Amino acid sequence: MIQCGIGPARVGADLVPPQREAARGGRCCRPATAVSAALLSFLLGGAGLFSPHSEAQHVQVQRIDGSSAEGRIVRIAESVELQTAAGPLRLGWDEMMSLRPASLTPAPAPAPGGLTVELADGSVLTGRIVDRADGAALEFFGGTVRLDPRHLSEIRLAGASAAANARLAELRAEPDAGQDVLVAARGADSVVLRGVVKQVEAERITFTWNDKDTPIPWSRVAGVRFARPTVRGASGVVILHGGDVLAGRASSEDGQRVLLRSGLLGEVALEWSQIDRIEWRSERLVYLSTLRPARYEHTPLFDRPWPYRFDRTIAGGPIRLGGRAFERGVVLHSRSSLVFGLDGGFESFVATAGLLDEVRERGAVTLRVIGDGRTLWEAAGVRGGQPPREAVVRIRGVHELILEVDYDDDLDVGDHAAFAAARLIRADAP
Repeated sequence: MIQCGIGPARVGADLVPPQREAARGGRCCRPATAVSAALLSFLLGGAGLFSPHSEAQHVQVQRIDGSSAEGRIVRIAESVELQTAAGPLRLGWDEMMSLRPASLTPAPAPAPGGLTVELADGSVLTGRIVDRADGAALEFFGGTVRLDPRHLSEIRLAGASAAANARLAELRAEPDAGQDVLVAARGADSVVLRGVVKQVEAERITFTWNDKDTPIPWSRVAGVRFARPTVRGASGVVILHGGDVLAGRASSEDGQRVLLRSGLLGEVALEWSQIDRIEWRSERLVYLSTLRPARYEHTPLFDRPWPYRFDRTIAGGPIRLGGRAFERGVVLHSRSSLVFGLDGGFESFVATAGLLDEVRERGAVTLRVIGDGRTLWEAAGVRGGQPPREAVVRIRGVHELILEVDYDDDLDVGDHAAFAAARLIRADAP
């Protein structure tokens, strides 16, 4: 059985809804423990990574409105305090999107594992499942964490087919029906099973569907989505080199080291050389990919229809524009329009827009942002391989926002476009 174990010591039995416990055949949730010593040893970087710094780290900050600032960290607490060339600067958490170390040699990233586990607070850990006496665990980068079904959101397997990844991406957009969902590979195709995860082991997963326990080897699994995980909100995330994501609240009293306080991982100290970037979750900011569209309109050039995707490419891969990876975004194929109903209370729409890196030199489109029937922003002649465009659009009072990808002069070949990090910004926090 999957055992509890991520996070500080807590008694899990009183946190599992009775109906959930019964549906899963009486899973045992033992008291959870803190992150293992081996994991902390890795995250703390070992003795080799902790050479003292003579001065605070130089960073670049991206505001939610698309503007930026840079300077040396004084401290990170209720706000971020920088010493810039123009003098001291204090930035509130609700006006920042991300912070990235500058002029720093990254610590070498360990080789990724073959399995990615996404937790309900937004943490993403890559490694492999191992069997232990106290239950299945995730082993990654030299650390081991027991798996807690209450906090699991998704497990994904490396090497899955494009069709299976695309099906898994579609499932993310579906409402939670109260059942676990497993996408199994069947040759070049995939099949979706809905039921309950009964047991996870190093070599297989046992899935109950049609009242039958079915052991399925991991080699046949593309991914698993868990129903109704207990969401543990986090005010931000720290993204490490190599792609692991640790959700929690970041702070720094001296500008030389970052302390992450996580509801699921406890307290983790990090060196700047381990960090790719820190992202905040401002109450003023809403990512479009978290909203349900009012409608989707698509006119294929030939007979093949194309879906839209949130936070993934149409093939299910990561969004990349101009060599940069984006965790969030809206991906469309020409000719498509994705319509969102708004409340009129947003000040701006901001995105990085262009054709995906994966199409290389192919593709030619026109991109538009339309508000209440008026074109507010347009980029014509956008081609594959070109640098992405920054869209900063005033939308005060707009009730219907449309993202549009239109044909240009090269049919629809390679017309996979993204509005990366597409976000709405309120003038003030609600």
